[in-house]
Amino acid sequence: MSAPRVDGLSLAAMVQETYYDNFLRLSDIEQSADPSVKTSEFVTRVMGDVQVGRNFGRQQVSAAVRTGYQFHKENSNLDNDFLDARAALNWALGSRCAGAFAGDWGRQQSEFESLADIVKSTLTEKSISAYAQCGVGGRFSLAVAGELGDASNSAERRKANDHDDKGAYSSLRFSYAPESYIGVSARYFKYEYPERPLIEGTRPAFETKELMAELQHSLGARMKLSLSGGAVQVDSNSTTEDPGTGISGSAGLTYNLGGRHVIDLQAYKSYQPLQNLEALYSSTKGLQAAIASNWSPTISTNIDAGYISRSIAYADDFVPTTEGLNTGDDTFTANASIGYTIGRLIMLEFGGRYIKRDSNVSSFDYTDKSVFVMLRLKWE
Repeated sequence: MSAPRVDGLSLAAMVQETYYDNFLRLSDIEQSADPSVKTSEFVTRVMGDVQVGRNFGRQQVSAAVRTGYQFHKENSNLDNDFLDARAALNWALGSRCAGAFAGDWGRQQSEFESLADIVKSTLTEKSISAYAQCGVGGRFSLAVAGELGDASNSAERRKANDHDDKGAYSSLRFSYAPESYIGVSARYFKYEYPERPLIEGTRPAFETKELMAELQHSLGARMKLSLSGGAVQVDSNSTTEDPGTGISGSAGLTYNLGGRHVIDLQAYKSYQPLQNLEALYSSTKGLQAAIASNWSPTISTNIDAGYISRSIAYADDFVPTTEGLNTGDDTFTANASIGYTIGRLIMLEFGGRYIKRDSNVSSFDYTDKSVFVMLRLKWE
């Protein structure tokens, strides 16, 4: 959630109706095991949004609050409210240094994907963060950031996923042309699970360390190329396994077509720890393509498609307690929407989503199709 960067008050209200073909994301095997479970679902979401910002010279204090309620036609036990709040101070010192301090608090329903998880569990997340960037010696810029946070679950059987987080980031960049730079960055993040029951050879923590080289190059007024690559180390929850290491990186191309259409292409590879107690980490490769179009002052469209291939690593001596071990899966997604603006206050949006996951274990497969219509009112 973002706080506004304007001097004033903004109010918004939204109602959205969505139909899901497989709301609970159950596999064919799970659906046949219990035909009484309602997998298709109509979800009504009602939301209000208040944003306020006040400028004091080049400094700004801002805040935002978003709240609402979700109603489920078939699975009413999952009806839930949600609330997000953010406060921020954006600061600037002269023309060379700028940054922000921010605090976030949020409450929402946690995710679920299996028959065993058809319960309502409230997930509460809190974080504070700080960021600063300064120009050094004309063409160089140095950035540093830090974050502390935690997440807690209301359902007892989800307490094992409560975690405390801390992270830090720094980068040094050299600008050799407008909107073009080369640089290096380092990132550290640690997740600790104080409520996690331990088994022999495990610890309630995960750590990631990353060192990357970066390049952004402007290819004229309409095209921009972004590249990054480097080494990542994942210290998993295992006390007997060596840290997982690998190469991580991304490549992106953005093209502005005629001022009305923006095409964005992305490819990436990453390593990250998993919440699963038995798993060590996952290696993920992904492709993403998107096009955002403004056909007129009142009509806009967004279309995107993505493909993610994930491989999951386990300790050598791990013996699965259930039949079948999910060691990898492929997920394909596609989204499309069209928005129509009526005057300055009203926006209508229609859209659809398709998602399909194929795993090496069929009970982890699922397909879901959804469509939605949304009405949004905004006052500024």
